[in-house]
Amino acid sequence: QHPPSILLPPSAPPLEQPNMAHVSKTALSRVLRASLSRPSGTQPFLLGGHRGMGENLWNEDAAPVGAQSPVKPQYRENTLRSFLRAAELGVNFVEFDVQVTSDGVPVIWHDDLVVTQRQAQAGTLSSCEVKDLRLDQFQDLVHEAAGTSARTSFGGSQRSYSTQLVRDFRGSRSRKPVGGEPRPWTCALDGPLPTLSDLMHAVPAACGMDIEIKMTSGDDVEVTPPQEVERVVGAIWDTVQQFESGSEDQQRRSIFFSSFDPDVCVAMRKRQDQHDVWFLSGCGLYEHVDSRRTSIAAALDFAAAHNLRGVVLPAVILLANESMAQEAQARGLGLMTYGLENDDASAIVKQYELGVAAAIVDDVEGLMSSSS
Repeated sequence: QHPPSILLPPSAPPLEQPNMAHVSKTALSRVLRASLSRPSGTQPFLLGGHRGMGENLWNEDAAPVGAQSPVKPQYRENTLRSFLRAAELGVNFVEFDVQVTSDGVPVIWHDDLVVTQRQAQAGTLSSCEVKDLRLDQFQDLVHEAAGTSARTSFGGSQRSYSTQLVRDFRGSRSRKPVGGEPRPWTCALDGPLPTLSDLMHAVPAACGMDIEIKMTSGDDVEVTPPQEVERVVGAIWDTVQQFESGSEDQQRRSIFFSSFDPDVCVAMRKRQDQHDVWFLSGCGLYEHVDSRRTSIAAALDFAAAHNLRGVVLPAVILLANESMAQEAQARGLGLMTYGLENDDASAIVKQYELGVAAAIVDDVEGLMSSSS
């Protein structure tokens, strides 16, 4: 059994955060151009848009004023509007979480819980999981509004949307939980919550997709019930198959799967072999009863044993354990990273130098403009 990964020894100084000021605007552009000219047979370095234009964070330095939401980026995460804007800016792929409703429809949603609060009952919260909702109930969480509400309706000049969703946000500056009561989850550029089918039909085929299969088992659960794995994996794979049976243009889209759940990774690998499957692991950043989700060595062992493409891990872990890149390459495994550390171009450049396959980023607007 592998011990948990050690991030930073207690005696070590804090990991120095990369400073964007030390990286010229052309550095990232140079990396991306160089990656595209790598020798034939090698993979270019890719940038992925996390939930489209990035995770919704709470702007700690702003208070709601009129119809201005303190949530940033201004696009609601995991909506067609967010994904299409990321694709327009030139990301190589978009990353998103897929869960399956009670009536068997794969939908795009990240959080373990869906939390709402009725306006007339401040302080009274309701919560459930996506698997407890029918598709119509899920889609009603963000719906087109007949009029504009100062508190919960935002949008463009043609359409406005209303929602009772609330969230425990991370702060855009501290990047830690803001704390206190859940806050209204309203976005300046809002939109309806899509199904996986909606997304696959809307996003241009030139933009790839990292379909993260999301399970909501707690960190004290080592094995997800097999029937739930089958329910979720089967519904998602059926949707992808239906989509790929369409036009040749759509068949050319680069699609790969990922999951924090080892059983899901194995199930998807057994079900098909035309798309890569990646294992997501906190590699010690988060607590979990399963060592494959807390240990670098165990994560690599698992990916190699089950013919997975590689491991997706927090950027902060890789930057503190750079030898992992060489270990993965020696075993024929790829590495991808995620996390708010990837909003810094210098961190991206460093990962390119380490041979990382891709970085999933949140500040899509800032990074893509820096690389143009």
